Amino acid sequence: MKLFTRISATLNASAESAVSRFENHEAIADSALQTIRQNASEARVRHQRVVRDGEQIRRSIHGLNQQIEQWSSRAKASAANDESRALACLERRASCRKQLAQAEEALRQHTALEARASSNLEQMQARLEQVTLQRNQLRSRESVAKASRALNAVDGKGAAGINELFERWEVTIGESEIHNEVHASAADPLAHEFENEEKRAGLQMELEELMRGDSNDNQ
Repeated sequence: MKLFTRISATLNASAESAVSRFENHEAIADSALQTIRQNASEARVRHQRVVRDGEQIRRSIHGLNQQIEQWSSRAKASAANDESRALACLERRASCRKQLAQAEEALRQHTALEARASSNLEQMQARLEQVTLQRNQLRSRESVAKASRALNAVDGKGAAGINELFERWEVTIGESEIHNEVHASAADPLAHEFENEEKRAGLQMELEELMRGDSNDNQ
C-alpha cells in the first residue's frame, strides 16, 4: 500500500511538472490580473456608493438641526400671542429631534460600514499592485532567460559550425582576391610597366627631397 502511495505521488508530481512546463504562465497571470482588476473596480463602485449614502445622512442631520433651531425660534415667537401654536412648534421640534437621534445612530453604523469598505478597497488595490509587480518581474526574468538560452545556443555547438563556415568563406574570398590581383597584373603588361615607372619616379622624388634636406642642414 505504501509503495502504491509513493508511486502515485511520483506520477502526480511528474504530471504537475509537465503541466507547469507547457502552460502559458503569462496568459494565466494576465487572466488573474483581469479578474482582480474587475473585483477592484466593483469594490471601488461600492465604496463610492457607501460614501454617497454617508454624505446624504450627514446632509439630513444638518437639515434636522436647522429645523430644530427653526421650530425653537417659532415657538418663542408664538409663545406670547398664541400658546397653542407655540406648543405645536415644540411638537414639530420633538419630532425633528427624534428623527435626528435616528439619523445620528444610522450615521454611526454607516461610519463603521464606510471604514470597512475603505479597508477592503485599499487591500484590493494593494493586492492588484502586488500581483502586477510580481507578474512584470517574472515576465522580465523569463525574457532574460530566453535571451540567455538563445545566446548559449549561438555560442554552443552551432557556433563551431558557423565559425568554420565563416573561415571557409574568408579563405574562398581571399583566394579570389589573390587570383584577381595576379590575373589583373598578368593581363596587362603595359599597365604593369607604367605602374613600376610611376613607383620609381615617386621614390626618386623622395630621394631628391631627402638630399635637399641634408644640403640645407649642412649650410
